[in-house]
Amino acid sequence: MKTAKKGKILVALTCAFLMTASGSALAANHGFTFKFTDLTNKTTSSYAKSDNSQVWYLSLDNSGSNNMSSANIFGCKMNRTSNNNVDIYHTFSNYVSGYGISYQSKVYKNDNMYMGAKKDSASTSTTALTISGRFAP
Repeated sequence: MKTAKKGKILVALTCAFLMTASGSALAANHGFTFKFTDLTNKTTSSYAKSDNSQVWYLSLDNSGSNNMSSANIFGCKMNRTSNNNVDIYHTFSNYVSGYGISYQSKVYKNDNMYMGAKKDSASTSTTALTISGRFAP
């Protein structure tokens, strides 16, 4: 019985260490789904940043009705609800998973962050762009 208890304590301590040491690997992910019928900007809800990492992460799902391509390009930018100038606009024509993007200026834990997105104007397809995924500010 003592060995099992020691094992549980070791697992708990290891988890606690990993949560404090890895920061961005455990940052909160927030899902999104967009359908763009034109070039109009859309935004996610805002979320409190869960860590002090100076990188945000993006994953774009390559499944379901998603139809991003080199002709149907997705563009996005991370935003802060106040003192916003933290990121530049990024475009994607390939699906990514856990793609890290550095902030352009300092951000902090608990900053309110949201992602702005649109179908990029360089898209040559007239088909609506459907895209879903997750981001961790």
